[in-house]
Amino acid sequence: MIYRLLIFDRQYRCRLDRHFGPRGNLPDEDSMSLLLGLCHSLRGTLRKLAPSPSSSFSYRTNRYRLHYYESPSGWRFVMLMGGPTGSCVYAGTTVTETTALKTFYAGPFVDWVVKNPMVAPLDGEMLGPGGFTAKMEEFFALPIFIS
Repeated sequence: MIYRLLIFDRQYRCRLDRHFGPRGNLPDEDSMSLLLGLCHSLRGTLRKLAPSPSSSFSYRTNRYRLHYYESPSGWRFVMLMGGPTGSCVYAGTTVTETTALKTFYAGPFVDWVVKNPMVAPLDGEMLGPGGFTAKMEEFFALPIFIS
């Protein structure tokens, strides 16, 4: 089950904070800062330890899993999940929870945000109502995201 999805732009500004389940005890701003700090620290540590750099990583505890993906254009995606894992097919591609953010970026995000001349993500509110929101909801309604 997916709990939360966060999308950050190149300047680390949160452009989307979508809760799919119950909220935690911390205010959204505080939890967002903590999650971004955790991802930044883990990414730095992994870059020093790993033999080759990677644009994504996963972090697992006994209560949740955190998945992080940084796109080639600098967009950062953070997804918190819990429950059982699995896979399914989306647009002809097998999606697992570890490949979900990359698939989401390459599909709905690129089609509805990156290629959309009507979206000016650096000039104000991004990812408002419209086609992107519907495609995002459709993508995260796939069986691997539902408990």
